Amino acid sequence: MKSRTPQTLGLTLWAAVALALGLVSPPVHGQGPTAGEDLARTYWQPRSALPARQAAALPSWCRGAYVERAYPEPRDSDPSGFPIHAVADGARYLMRESAELVGDVVITQGNRLIQGPRATLGQDPGRIELPEGGSLSEPGLALTGARTRVGTDAAQASMVDVDFLLFDTEFRGSARTVERQGGTLSFSEARLTRCDPDSNAWEVAAGYLAIEEDTGFARARDATVRVRGVPVFHAPRLRIPLSAERQSGFLFPSAGTSKDAGIRLELPYYLNIAPNYDATVTARHASKRGTGAEVEARHLSRSSRTEATGAFLADDRQYDGRFDRDDFRSLGLPGRFEPVDRWLLGLDHTGYFGGASTRIDGVAASDDDYFRDMGTGLAVTSRAYLTRFAEARYARGGFAAGISGLGFQMLEERREPYRRLPEIDVGYAGARAGPFEWSLATVWTAFDHPTPGDVAIPGGQRLHVEPRVELPMLRSWGFLNVGAGYRYTGYDLDDAPRRIDGTPERGIGFGDIDAGLFFERDIRMRATPLIQTLEPRIHYLRQQFADQADLPRFDASVPSFSIPQLFRRNRFSGLDRIGDANRVAVGVTSRFLHSDTGREYVRAAIGTIAHFDDRRVTLRGAPRDEDRHVTSPVAAEFAGNLGRFSAAAGMTWAPADAEEDELGVSLQYRRDNRRIVNVGHRKRRLSRIDQGDVSFVWPLGNRVSALGKWNYDFEIGRTNEALLGIEYADCCWQVRLLYHRHVEPRSIYTVTEADDDEGILLQFVFRGLAGFGAGVERVLSRGIKGYREETGW
Repeated sequence: MKSRTPQTLGLTLWAAVALALGLVSPPVHGQGPTAGEDLARTYWQPRSALPARQAAALPSWCRGAYVERAYPEPRDSDPSGFPIHAVADGARYLMRESAELVGDVVITQGNRLIQGPRATLGQDPGRIELPEGGSLSEPGLALTGARTRVGTDAAQASMVDVDFLLFDTEFRGSARTVERQGGTLSFSEARLTRCDPDSNAWEVAAGYLAIEEDTGFARARDATVRVRGVPVFHAPRLRIPLSAERQSGFLFPSAGTSKDAGIRLELPYYLNIAPNYDATVTARHASKRGTGAEVEARHLSRSSRTEATGAFLADDRQYDGRFDRDDFRSLGLPGRFEPVDRWLLGLDHTGYFGGASTRIDGVAASDDDYFRDMGTGLAVTSRAYLTRFAEARYARGGFAAGISGLGFQMLEERREPYRRLPEIDVGYAGARAGPFEWSLATVWTAFDHPTPGDVAIPGGQRLHVEPRVELPMLRSWGFLNVGAGYRYTGYDLDDAPRRIDGTPERGIGFGDIDAGLFFERDIRMRATPLIQTLEPRIHYLRQQFADQADLPRFDASVPSFSIPQLFRRNRFSGLDRIGDANRVAVGVTSRFLHSDTGREYVRAAIGTIAHFDDRRVTLRGAPRDEDRHVTSPVAAEFAGNLGRFSAAAGMTWAPADAEEDELGVSLQYRRDNRRIVNVGHRKRRLSRIDQGDVSFVWPLGNRVSALGKWNYDFEIGRTNEALLGIEYADCCWQVRLLYHRHVEPRSIYTVTEADDDEGILLQFVFRGLAGFGAGVERVLSRGIKGYREETGW
């Protein structure tokens, strides 16, 4: 439907360049030489001088940290409740009952410390003046400046030419003046940064800055963000978070460019509605497409979790509901190009209420190309369809019941699956009758197809009833379960053709024996106490044959063969096909577990099925050659997690063809978020998939890292995805430059027909402020296994 090769750029380079060249000239404040560096150096300790525990907690790229002085009283104590103690080289009484302290003045009041060369105590005992300047420090805060006044009976102070340091948030800065009233610090002509004392890589300069200690936010007016002294952003008002606590307010805007959208601008506003309910509303503008908005809302309670997403773009100037503007012109289509509205809705909900539970998971989009054109945080861009699922269940004891619905929205030009509107299931399990246990499962489903003309059977109802009786025997050394049951399925088809029975039925009896043994032994590996297990299992299944060629295929499919598939009582998924069986499945599993914690280090399993009869029931058509094979493929799995190293592998081997049907191998080394290496290979013979994958994050020094990924399709001879980048990070800021190229199949069914999508992405993250280019984080977390979004910023 669409044909293009967009070039994307994750940072607003155009804005940064324009500002740097003076095309945008915001006012400049706080032109002093430093942003509180002299004061910050007083409390700064290099990594080598920090206590071992504090140094170990620092990210590897941080050079050091601030260390507060020791306090004589608990940190949360109010200094105004303590007496004042003063020490100086000399003192004299002045007129009007005032006193002056001269020479190395030190005044303490609880945890409050005031220092300066000269101090005056007037008639008002609650005020101390330091006419030649001084410093004030107390838990979480340090100030130094000229002409200082401090109130001792309340949290009041004023200074001129002030430097300040906030220990808890590690912000520092300077200002022309400061006034402290209660928990608010008000600065004029201020500069603010969170960089180390020897770095001012970024800073905020503001005509007015108010730091609200209680709310954890700073409010700036007439604010300019500078990077290396170059102004890159200006705002009449700016709200700066000083802590990780959530607060309502505008978040840092972002911008970028792309071939299809042009210049992109985003301005998010965060709403902290309640402690367990928040939302983010983002205004978006794209110069080529138009203006829209996106809303993300979250609700969390003791019994439920809900996330809702919505987006809307009015009259997308690049899309008419089927073609983009370039394709419309190149194809020479008649008529006018009519822009259409585009939207997205998503809901993810899980709830637990005693014995009841609810689940909703659904996404709906205005058109098939929405995810390719607009982008989204939802990982659905490679799917053929979107699902919409809702369910309510109740369980108590052995009783369980539920009602659910399932629908689809196709993103490819393929036949849509049947909808289930609704499906009702009622069951009871675990009831005992002497040594026996019995269970009963019933499922009634109404199927409906959205395009009845595309299918022979437009819909219908299906009732499935399955009683079962079992004799369970469980011991510490093994188990033996002998069971039998009956499967009845009846249909009531809508508008069935004359050649098809409108009310077909099927009844199948079955019996099985499932047995397993548990062997274990104690071993030690490098002084670690381990338990090695050996768990053989054998399962015999006998299931009657019933001709099912004329039954509908509402939800039947054939799952991939694997270890869990060995011991299932039906080789098909869904209930429209019940496979005949006379076979024995055998498998063995071995594990290595920690003796004390039970942690699993290694797990390996292998198994196969021996058939005594040919399989006659098929999904469609006549039986195939593999339905006559005496043995199934051999399935094997391996998983290991040994500290920094982990591995996983899965394989199915076809003895008749002497080659593997499926093979998947992945190896990983992960020390931390900056030292990751992944190697993987995936092969599937029937689907003609043969792909290799390598990805890594590795440091080139203390603060520079290389990042990369390469995914190659050996079957097609094509690079599916390539990623190469470099990262610089310290405790002040982080910069990433990435080249990203990947192919975008026009359909998941025709992967050889694809368009290239490549671009350069640049991301800046200012520690404690915000960043440009959040798409880089998504590319890395999706492309490099084990990489997690940085949270220490």
